[in-house]
Amino acid sequence: MQVKKIKIFLFIFVLLIISVFLFALPVRAQSNKKDLLELYIDQIYNDTKFPGLSIAIVDQNESIIISKGMNELDKEGKIAEDTLFELGSVSKMFTAIGIIYLEKEKLLNTNDPITKYIPWLYIQDSIDTDRNSANKIKIKDLLNHTSGIPYSAMLAIKPEIGGDALRNVGVLLKDFRLEFEPGEAYAYSSVNYDLLGLLIEIVTGESFQKFMTENILKPLGLFHTFILENNYNTLDNMASGHRFSFMTVNEYEAPFYRGNTPSAYFISNAEDMLRWMQIQMGIYNVPDIYQELISKSHVYDTSNSSERKSNYAFGWQVDQSGKLLTSIGLNPNYTAGLYMDLEQDFGICVMTNVSTGLVQDLLSNINQLYHNNEPADLSMDSIKLLDMLMTIFSLILGILLIILGLLIRRRIVYIRMHGLICAKRKMSKIIIIISCFCVFFLIGQIFFLPGYISEGLTWNTISVWVPQSMILCIMLFLLLIILVWLYAIILRCFNKNKTDMDNT
Repeated sequence: MQVKKIKIFLFIFVLLIISVFLFALPVRAQSNKKDLLELYIDQIYNDTKFPGLSIAIVDQNESIIISKGMNELDKEGKIAEDTLFELGSVSKMFTAIGIIYLEKEKLLNTNDPITKYIPWLYIQDSIDTDRNSANKIKIKDLLNHTSGIPYSAMLAIKPEIGGDALRNVGVLLKDFRLEFEPGEAYAYSSVNYDLLGLLIEIVTGESFQKFMTENILKPLGLFHTFILENNYNTLDNMASGHRFSFMTVNEYEAPFYRGNTPSAYFISNAEDMLRWMQIQMGIYNVPDIYQELISKSHVYDTSNSSERKSNYAFGWQVDQSGKLLTSIGLNPNYTAGLYMDLEQDFGICVMTNVSTGLVQDLLSNINQLYHNNEPADLSMDSIKLLDMLMTIFSLILGILLIILGLLIRRRIVYIRMHGLICAKRKMSKIIIIISCFCVFFLIGQIFFLPGYISEGLTWNTISVWVPQSMILCIMLFLLLIILVWLYAIILRCFNKNKTDMDNT
């Protein structure tokens, strides 16, 4: 009898040991994955010189948040789970939810033409520029980027913080023409979502910020996701934006375009983005009406998808299976990206406080590493590469300018020493006038070059987005043109001394 009790006790003890072991396996595996990811993120942080990184990962009911770097490079504040970042075009998915929420409330219909709600909207027809074709654009065309509104329209938006900023976006469209008939093709343009923000204001009678906060963000439990209205300096825990300049990373406070708020100026942190991904997967419980809206936002438009590997759905790029969702947001001094596999209930969010082209690679590599695959090498950051090239060209141009300046100075000294004068003055004047016209014509063409590249593009807009090294390089190039012209004029015109002229 005693032996039997001992056997039973041993059996229960073994079962307990096995249970504890089995329970500890996923915990240990999750811990190992986090350690592996942290090592990889440390390597990326050191290699890329990003000022800060915040990464959130959802794997069914498990979650990981990894944050690295500094809020500001010259201060001690560290990037943490609650540090805020601009989301760029990731913002569009929130605006899309706002629109289909209003449709659910029967305040609008996405099959309606936009002019039903904004009757004064005007945009030139794709063929007949004297005809207004705004009435051809349906709300669903704006959601799907099939409106025909050109990408260049975004470039014409001016920095402003006034309450009429969204209306001003609608007004500026009168200077643009449709690229194609609405609904016939796909062409990404952020202005589509800015118009949706204006539509929300008109339909609800509230500001875009107030409506989205009270009816979308708070009901979803996203209490640390905000919409910029003018200046984020009043927000606690906001990471300072940066950009690459002269092969370093410098703090950069970009101009604020309130007219782009619905398409680019939501801000959030890793904790809220983790919750947002869980909401997308149905892991985090929200009221049924919102879960319906979320599910609808994953269904992509099929009307113009036959030639594309992915399709657009309410702020998401969706693959042909409808299960893999991606969104990348790039602002002048922040970048964000989301990747989700709805079939596996797996998602990744990457946010950084610098403008970079590497977030897509990071999403892919973190996904590979998490699933025990070898991550690929990061591609060269296009923005960092541009900065490096412009810095090198600036140095070369600077050296050329110094050499040319010395040559001009030497020639002027030589002219004075030898009493050289301008021969054939009438001909020299003609040469100077013609060459001067050519030089300033060339400089003028460079000044208007952005407009030739894309309608509405200006050097002011370019200076917001590109590294400072590019602007310096262009200025040095213009100065080089002027000095080369000046040196050529001096050589051509001042080549006879007074004695030679008297002899002739």
